[in-house]
Amino acid sequence: MVTLDGFFKAVRGEVSDGGAWRFVEEVHRNDRLSTHAAFNRTAEYLADTMRRLGMVDVELIKYPTNGKTLVGDWMPSPAWDAEYGC
Repeated sequence: MVTLDGFFKAVRGEVSDGGAWRFVEEVHRNDRLSTHAAFNRTAEYLADTMRRLGMVDVELIKYPTNGKTLVGDWMPSPAWDAEYGC
């Protein structure tokens, strides 16, 4: 199992200026869309990246986004993604 210190050492050994920029670009490519589907793609990308770096037991926890279920002390807005606009 990788410790947090071991994780940061692995990241420092893998990240270059160009690599860090590509990582930010990949996250931004999805998150800039501000849709639940895009946020899910980002979460999958981040989980895959953590696994590739040696982290174990990486888990995505899904919560209902129905406008009624609290996540901690936050109420997520209902999930919906428009497929057509005016």
